[in-house]
Amino acid sequence: MASKIAFSSMFADLLPPREIQFKLCGASLTGVAIDKQMRTIDLQMETRDILSEEELSELQREICLTYGFSQARLRVSCSVPQQTAAQGLSGTAVGGGTKQDGGVKDILYGGKKITGRVMPMKDLTLKTGTATITGKVFFADCHETRRPGMWRLSFDMTDYTNSVSVQKNLTAKEAAQFGCQIQPGMWLCVQGKMEPTWDGKDIQLNPYVVNTAAHSERKDTAPEKRV
Repeated sequence: MASKIAFSSMFADLLPPREIQFKLCGASLTGVAIDKQMRTIDLQMETRDILSEEELSELQREICLTYGFSQARLRVSCSVPQQTAAQGLSGTAVGGGTKQDGGVKDILYGGKKITGRVMPMKDLTLKTGTATITGKVFFADCHETRRPGMWRLSFDMTDYTNSVSVQKNLTAKEAAQFGCQIQPGMWLCVQGKMEPTWDGKDIQLNPYVVNTAAHSERKDTAPEKRV
């Protein structure tokens, strides 16, 4: 392989569990070998988060099921030390609640700036009803469905207390103007209604309003060493 390529670019149709998707944010492939006759694939990859043995096994299984391989072998190295949830977020008061690092910026969808209390994702339930969350996008997809002119936007966010999937049906115009703007790495503030997923096994957020969220990188506050 001449250079690194994004894991998500090569495996765009792969949809592992959200916890694994989060850990694959920023992952890159450094080597790929495919045996067409034996239908096996060997992958060398770098991630920013450590994958457990169980997660590696699940990822290998998903690759085989999605792409028709009889076996997938992964060799993974972690390029960035893990960060704790406490290092991830800092909040400030907004509209009687909390929000990320100074609040909303640009309006992406819904025509207004979000106000109100931002709640941690770990507290989201079906009984929450309308919720406002702020977090980092680690997976995003916008594609046309089998119904001509109907698009499906799906993106996953984390605030490092938990993660949530955001799902929205869009017109072709909305997809072009809004859906394709959502990319992994963005910080968003989203307001919408908590709903069950289509299979009833999980919950998701149906957004009414989406804004970009101001977010400043953590600063090194350690005292300087004197020589």
